[in-house]
Amino acid sequence: MTSDCRVPAFCHNALNTMARHLEASDLPDDIARKAEAQVATGRFANVEAVVRAGVEAIASLEQKRAAVRAALQEGELSGVFEGDVFVRVRAELGLIRR
Repeated sequence: MTSDCRVPAFCHNALNTMARHLEASDLPDDIARKAEAQVATGRFANVEAVVRAGVEAIASLEQKRAAVRAALQEGELSGVFEGDVFVRVRAELGLIRR
């Protein structure tokens, strides 16, 4: 494996030609125990599926975070609201402020 390869060593066999399946023994003990517990519940077929689901969850979370950051930036760039937004809402609903 070259030094610029971004795929971890455990994803390559000795000849570096084909990926092998990830197993609990490839993981730190605490993570392996959690992954094996998920497999034992029947939710996942194997440890590799648990890790894949974790990676997909991280990717999904990162997409959501990026969307929130973009929305916050859009809001900050839109300017400052002048006045009391609740006055308009109360008026539309016929509510009296107490």
